[in-house]
Amino acid sequence: MLMPDLSERIGCALLNPEGMLWLPNLTEELVSSGWQDLNQKCGLSPYNYSTDRVIACNIDAPCNRIALLSMLPNNQDENKTIKIDILSEGSAKQYEDADIRFYTEEEIRGSSVLSCVNDALKIMDRVPTLAATVVALASSLHLIKAKNDDYDVSFSEPDIPFSIFVSIPQENNSINTLRVAEAILHEAMHLQLTLIEKFVPLVTKTQQKIFSPWREEFRTIQGVLHALYVFRVIDKFLECLLSIQNHPVEKLEYIQQRRDEIEEQVNKIRSLQGHSELTMIGACFVQKLIQN
Repeated sequence: MLMPDLSERIGCALLNPEGMLWLPNLTEELVSSGWQDLNQKCGLSPYNYSTDRVIACNIDAPCNRIALLSMLPNNQDENKTIKIDILSEGSAKQYEDADIRFYTEEEIRGSSVLSCVNDALKIMDRVPTLAATVVALASSLHLIKAKNDDYDVSFSEPDIPFSIFVSIPQENNSINTLRVAEAILHEAMHLQLTLIEKFVPLVTKTQQKIFSPWREEFRTIQGVLHALYVFRVIDKFLECLLSIQNHPVEKLEYIQQRRDEIEEQVNKIRSLQGHSELTMIGACFVQKLIQN
């Protein structure tokens, strides 16, 4: 009996009401396809990858790596770690217009930001299938220095397929590590959905926009669908955390507050259901996410 092709299996997984939203059984194949594309384009692999090398499409471009962090216990395989990298001056400069500033190596080594990231990864490891998915997707992590500890910023870019950019508070405490875990998961899931869309289109290529409660602005249907997906994954992650361990009151209140916020935001985009720009699978997937 022939194994259904990857596109068919992804489509079935997206519509499976009982399946995990982060598709742990398919991530390895999705990631492998992404690496094949990147290798053909720039000659890059998990072992010589860096964000600078993707931007330059040159395997001889800089790679300033200062740490390897793993969510998987006793894992020594560099391919299964998240690399903490420092962008070259030229690459970092392109983000200055967006008011993005990155921690320097000296700032990282002289503060608790690295331990905050490590603690955030340990939180995600409480959900092993999710941890394995994240570490497969997020090869390189760049640490953003936000304006203050109460200000979160993160992003990823489809053209830089295995890198994420996340702000790290300078104070390491239980709430801040939850915030960082959420941000890492958020950006990894954007990368995941981008890989999924190469096999299973969810949106037709037009430019209608609807209001996004997450950005508080009008965004494309694809942009709102991405937000819906990543925040539903975050909600499921927080739900898992509540079910597997006891938490101090402060942490419980924070988790419940975040889940309530996400539910309120999802309720504001119910009009996305059945939108004309969604493909058939996209429409069914949106319905599943909204009703989940």
